This record gives sequence, C-alpha cells and structure tokens, in this order.
Amino acid sequence: KRKERHVAAKDFFLGIYETAAEPDELLIEVRVPVAPKGQVSSFQEVSVRKGDFAMVGVGVVLTLASGKVKSAAVAVCGVGSKALRLASVEAKLVGSALDGKMIETAAQAAAEAVNPQTDFNADPIHRRDLVRTLVARTLKEAAGRAS
Repeated sequence: KRKERHVAAKDFFLGIYETAAEPDELLIEVRVPVAPKGQVSSFQEVSVRKGDFAMVGVGVVLTLASGKVKSAAVAVCGVGSKALRLASVEAKLVGSALDGKMIETAAQAAAEAVNPQTDFNADPIHRRDLVRTLVARTLKEAAGRAS
C-alpha cells in the first residue's frame, strides 16, 4: 500500500495533459498559503472562445512595500509545453517602483523571454505580442489592487 506524498506544483505539472501523478494515485488536496500583507495578484488570458484553453495566459503575484516591489512571481502559459516562470522579468521588478516605465520594461522583457510555438490559433509573433500586452495588464491591475 502506497503512502501519501507531497509534490510541489513546479514538480507536479510536467507538460500538456501530463502530471507527476502515478496511475495508482489520487490527488486529494491542494494547499495554497494565505497571502501575506502587501501581496497582490492578477491573472489575464486570451482564448479563441470563452472557456477554451488560453492561447496565452499571464499570472503575477507581487509583494509591495514602501512603494516598491519586494518580491515578484511572473508566470505565462500557452507559450510552451507547460507554464513557465519568467525569472528574468521577476528580477527586473524586484526593488523597483511599479510605475508605467517599469511596467513597459517588464512587459517587453517578458515578450523577449518566451519562445512560443506555432499552432492553428497563433504564430510566435502574435503570442509574444499577447505576452507583452497581458504582462502589462496584469501588472497594472496588481498595482491598482495595492492602492
């Protein structure tokens, strides 16, 4: 008889329709920690039809303190075989004020950090443009939630 095991999300999601769950396992719980004070988030996506898988999706989680980004997580989906964290974009955000210039810089860096695939919905150029647009939108929305 197998015992329970704990798997971090970054290790659980392996690719499209593929997880680290074994055939004889059942997912019984997902734990999401309570957000600390000053943490804000936003998620935006574009899909062909409402309810479809996202052509591109962007999620951000920011911790803000004294008008600056203390910590940042920026993830994108729809541009690879699984969701990706954009560490280079996160590094640009940390320590910065979340103003219009930084939002534009982060959005451009995000577009440059991805290498999207082509399929019948969109080519790489269109997907990079969606990443740029959605990163800017999520950062603006998160900043608005902080004020």
